[in-house]
Amino acid sequence: PGIVKLSGPMQADGDVPLNSPFVFSPNSEYVVFRADADIDETLELFSARTNGDGDPVRLNGLLGTGAIVWSYAVTPDSERVVYIAPQETTGVSELFVVDIDGGQAQKLSHTLTIDGNVWNFKLSPDGERVVYVAVQDASEVLELYSVPVAGGTPLKLNGALVANGDVVDYEITPDSQRVIYRADQKADEVVELFSVPIAGGTAVTLNLPLVAGGDVNNYWIDPDSEWVVYIADQQTNDVLELYYVAIGGGLPVKQSAPLVAGGDVFAARISPDGSRVIYYADQQIDEYYELYSAPVASTAAVKLNGSLVTGGDIVYFAISPTGDRVIYR
Repeated sequence: PGIVKLSGPMQADGDVPLNSPFVFSPNSEYVVFRADADIDETLELFSARTNGDGDPVRLNGLLGTGAIVWSYAVTPDSERVVYIAPQETTGVSELFVVDIDGGQAQKLSHTLTIDGNVWNFKLSPDGERVVYVAVQDASEVLELYSVPVAGGTPLKLNGALVANGDVVDYEITPDSQRVIYRADQKADEVVELFSVPIAGGTAVTLNLPLVAGGDVNNYWIDPDSEWVVYIADQQTNDVLELYYVAIGGGLPVKQSAPLVAGGDVFAARISPDGSRVIYYADQQIDEYYELYSAPVASTAAVKLNGSLVTGGDIVYFAISPTGDRVIYR
C-alpha cells in the first residue's frame, strides 16, 4: 500500500524524462525506464522492482556523454531486455540484450558497415528471436535481419535489393514463424509485399505484379497467421483496393467490392477470429468514406454505418476484443 518511488538516486539535474516510456515486464515484477541518473543528458536504461525493493540497476554498458538508449523492450518471459544504443562506438547505434536484473550486455547485431546503424527492432511473440532493420552490410541500405534473442549470427531476411532499394517496414506473424515486410526490392521506389521465414529462407512476393506507378500501401496479418490483407494500387494506378493472400504466397484475391470512379480503400482491420475484414472506403460515393464488413476472400461486403450527412465521413474505427461489434467515429 502507498506510493513507492522506483527511480533511485540521481545526479543534480537528473530526470526520468516526461516523454520517455516506461515498460513493465509481462510478469509485472520489473519496470524498465530511461533516465539521466548518472550523467546529465545521457539517457541510460534502468530496471527497478515494482515493489520498490533495492535501487534501480543500470542495464546498458557505459555510454558517452550525451548518448541515448534509443528503444527497448522486455522479452515475453520477463527475463531479458533488448535495446538499441551507441554503446561500443560513439554515434553508432547497435542492438544488445541483457538480463533484466543486470549483468553483462551481449551484442546481437553484426559488425556494421561504415555509416551503419540499427534503426529499430521487434521481438517475436514467442520471445525466441529479434527482427531488426539496420544499415549493416551496405552503406545507406536498410535491410532486414533476424537473430536469436539468446545471441548468435544474424540472418538477412530480405532478398537481394535493387540499387537504391530499402526495406520499408515489417511485422512478425502472431505464431512467430514468418516476417511480412514491404520493400522496393525488385525495382527502385516500387514498394511490394513479401513473406519470409523468421529463421531465414526464400522471401516470396505476396502481391501480384503492380501496374506502372503502383505500390503496396499497407497490410494486416490475420490472428491465426494464415493470410494477409493488403491495400495496393495493383491493377489501376492511384486506385487503392484491398486484397487477400495466403501468408506463404499464392494468388491474391480482391477483397474490396467494386469502387465508384475516384474511390479508394483507406484502411482495414481483421476481426479477432480471423473470419471477416472490416474496411473503410469511398466505395459507393467518391470522397464519402464509409465502413464495410466482408467475409475473408469475398467481396460480399455489407455497410456498417448509417446514412451520412452531406460531407460526412468515417474517420476512425475499432473492433471489440470479442469480434462481434465495431465501434466507429
